[in-house]
Amino acid sequence: MITEELLKGMMKSQNPGWKTAITKVEPNHLSTRGYSQEDLIENYSFPEMVYLLLQGSIPRE
Repeated sequence: MITEELLKGMMKSQNPGWKTAITKVEPNHLSTRGYSQEDLIENYSFPEMVYLLLQGSIPRE
C-alpha cells in the first residue's frame, strides 16, 4: 500500500551525483539544451530536435 509518507519520500529532491547538459528536470518544468519542452514540441520538427540533441543548437536555414 502506498502511504502519504512514502509518496513524500519519493517526491523529495534527490541529487544522484551526476549531471547532464542535455535535459534538466524540475518540478513542473522540463527543458532540453535550454529550450522548454513545450516550445520544442510546438515550434520545431522532429529532425530539428534530433539536431539540437546531437549538436547543442537549433539548425539554421
